[in-house]
Amino acid sequence: MIAGYRLDRTTEGWLRTVYSYLYNFLIGVLFGWPHRDINFSFKLMRREVIEAIELRSEGSLIDAELVVKAKNLGFVIQQIGLDYFPRSRGRSTLSSPAVIFKMLAEMVELFGDMHHPRRRVLGRQGAGGA
Repeated sequence: MIAGYRLDRTTEGWLRTVYSYLYNFLIGVLFGWPHRDINFSFKLMRREVIEAIELRSEGSLIDAELVVKAKNLGFVIQQIGLDYFPRSRGRSTLSSPAVIFKMLAEMVELFGDMHHPRRRVLGRQGAGGA
């Protein structure tokens, strides 16, 4: 898996930068692997990675769940820095209290599963069949 991180985060504002730093630090402490920008959406992986992981998060924890489970299932993860251009429309909701609360609640709920994920076994349907 290749997971991107933003080379320059100064355009996001100080509060968002602090939230992101704390969240990435928390993920590193809880799951034993420091990640520079866990919620940056750029992820590139082989099909076998996504087929092996059962994702249960329904919120913004999904990026951390994907990366942590991939790591704990033995997949290699390489982080690469990417140029980041701020969005031209809309606003991020990641720093809203509701989103932060949901992320923390899911982290508590999925903690054990993220530490010790089971490899998903797909039948014929998951392997591309109808």
